[in-house]
Amino acid sequence: MSYIGIRNSRIKSFLLGTKKYRVVKKGTESLAYDCKNHIEVLKRHDKSAGFSDLPYVEQKKFYGNIDQDFLSKRIERFVDLYEKIRAGKDDKEPIIVTTNGARLDGSHRASILKFLGIREVEVKEVYGPRPLLWIVGREVNKRKRIYEKFKGRKAYSGGRLRGRVLYTDFVRIDPLSLTGNCYHVLDTGEIVDKRRCYLEK
Repeated sequence: MSYIGIRNSRIKSFLLGTKKYRVVKKGTESLAYDCKNHIEVLKRHDKSAGFSDLPYVEQKKFYGNIDQDFLSKRIERFVDLYEKIRAGKDDKEPIIVTTNGARLDGSHRASILKFLGIREVEVKEVYGPRPLLWIVGREVNKRKRIYEKFKGRKAYSGGRLRGRVLYTDFVRIDPLSLTGNCYHVLDTGEIVDKRRCYLEK
């Protein structure tokens, strides 16, 4: 099973705080399924290069209202966590997932472990209550479908080729209809609004 991050909500907060979980081992490849942007940050860090042009940064800007200082500190904390885990000094906060494929917490940690070549890790797997997991499962399935739906297709905007789609994600998603504005992340590192580009069929 591949795991995917979901939006912040009361349901997510409740599941993060529940005592109904078990500790199981999961593969980091599946845990970091949608963490490509995070891994690109780690690759750039290892090369001692800047981050300003990475999809991770562009994605945060795309959401809007992201202060540059806040974004820089966020990346700094991510890199600090990477250095701690690499040095074996991690505080070992758990990655938290649901039984139906939602990653509730731990996207940075999952991507770091995958990047370091660690194949398996113990996680907290939440298993209740069923009505809430059903709601979460709907969003997980929707996000997974859209994530790779347009992968590999050429994206055009302003009359020119921008690149090929790596994956697609929601800017915001309505909790009831599960619809919302989407963006494509291209192999050039550019992020384009789904509504403002044309994809080759």
